Amino acid sequence: MGLFSQANSNKFEFRGFSVSVLRRPYQRTIGVTVKPSGLIAVTASKTTPHRLINNFLKKCEPWIEKVQCEYSDLRKKYPKKLGLQGEPYLFKG
Repeated sequence: MGLFSQANSNKFEFRGFSVSVLRRPYQRTIGVTVKPSGLIAVTASKTTPHRLINNFLKKCEPWIEKVQCEYSDLRKKYPKKLGLQGEPYLFKG
């Protein structure tokens, strides 16, 4: 189980992106992590209002789009291996 699969997390959409919010009791800041799958993970205090999280995401939106674009480029450059016969694999670099 990952960090964001706990009972005190909730999910919502932000401008087409899936956002998972993990609320912690003693956290003082809002943190944003962009996962390679495209999920945006936000950590915040239990008392942080939803409005404040949305405002923070609006402020971070250029950075979020930049990171998701980088992950998209990496997925194109290194496609997922299918395990087919004759498919090239890098070994030791």
